[in-house]
Amino acid sequence: MKLEVINPPTVEPLSLGLVKQHCRVWADLTEEDELIDFYLASARGWLEGVTARALITQTLRETRTVTDGGTVRLLRAPVQEILTVNGESIGLPKLEGEATLTGLPAGSEVIIEYRAGFGDDPEDVPAHTRHALLLIVGLSYEQRTPISSQTVNEVPNYLQNLIARLSWGGELPPC
Repeated sequence: MKLEVINPPTVEPLSLGLVKQHCRVWADLTEEDELIDFYLASARGWLEGVTARALITQTLRETRTVTDGGTVRLLRAPVQEILTVNGESIGLPKLEGEATLTGLPAGSEVIIEYRAGFGDDPEDVPAHTRHALLLIVGLSYEQRTPISSQTVNEVPNYLQNLIARLSWGGELPPC
């Protein structure tokens, strides 16, 4: 199982201005903009990984082994479009639900390219998802110290609930 990002998102789900407002950073102070942008991209990638969701439209490639039932449950949802299977766009398999392909040859290895995400615009991402992302970036910005055996940093319950609401139950890639 392998997941590659072919074309990453062209925008982030949150604007720099909104993140700075949340972190209580004056809009005209730009010294930490690069750091905040880094936290935002990192938080988006982490949230996509733990929820099996693509937030903003991106093109992905997966190398997978088809189950005995001829299905593959893709690693990111919602799937917008299946582009190719093994380099071919003819006779694409049927998409069921948010990200399950059916009608593939059982036991075969397939390379699937597809486009996934809620849309191209940050406003396409559900509000609760953007809220969770904002909280994650805020925590990263405020808590810059590394976790050690002396320090326990847990994800707050309200953030865990937002993340659980976003998760669709897809398979997660190995860490």
